[in-house]
Amino acid sequence: MHILIIPSWYPVSEKDLKVSFIREQAESLLKYDANLNVGVLNSLLDDMYSFSGMPLFNRIIKTRENGLNVYRSKCLNWFRRVPFLGLKIWIYEGMKLAKRYIREHGKPDIIHAHFMFYGGLLAARVSKKYNIPLVITEHNSGYARGFVKQWQLNLGIKAFSQASQCIAVSKNFAAYLDKKYKLPNNSWVYIPNMVSDIFFEYPLGCKNSKKDYFTFTTICHLNSNKGVDVLIKAFAKCFNNKKQIRLVIGGDGN
Repeated sequence: MHILIIPSWYPVSEKDLKVSFIREQAESLLKYDANLNVGVLNSLLDDMYSFSGMPLFNRIIKTRENGLNVYRSKCLNWFRRVPFLGLKIWIYEGMKLAKRYIREHGKPDIIHAHFMFYGGLLAARVSKKYNIPLVITEHNSGYARGFVKQWQLNLGIKAFSQASQCIAVSKNFAAYLDKKYKLPNNSWVYIPNMVSDIFFEYPLGCKNSKKDYFTFTTICHLNSNKGVDVLIKAFAKCFNNKKQIRLVIGGDGN
């Protein structure tokens, strides 16, 4: 089986932790079945204010990363203040990536897009052009925070109609997307994000019984939308001066 993954973002290196779960999911497919062929398309669009040492014309970079065939392109966004035009550039470059990938690796059996904007929109174009079944998984908290505009929703519903299945990563999020896109109930199905086996390799509980702590742990990308500041305030309010209870925060970010 041949799976092509089209995300909106993808880690640029092993040390890059942003959306690393997409890379981990792709690599886990190979662990599940070594006979799978898995590819990734990653189009990078930089605005002219971050332009540094980038070729004027787009070029495709192919790498083999832990068994994955990763195709990347990097191009300049001349329309930073006009998102719709920037999207057109991104999709245009993404379609060139897809054409090159299919020419060199053959037609995939299925496309899996991560994030509707804009991986899902690109994947819908590729799906329609090459007649490949499409699955879209949505992770974006920007819907609930009011960051998704109506023109984006209009494009999103077209991609939804092209997809064989659309997935949200929580039950409440799936129901929310049904309402946001004005779709019948259960149009979006729920499949949670995967969890690495490493989290189940060690028993829960305190290693040292002499230290009778109860520990709350949160691990995330440390940016404002994760609400870690709210968690800290809530923890302080509930467990102030209770030394036997502690909060451990891990992650990287802003």
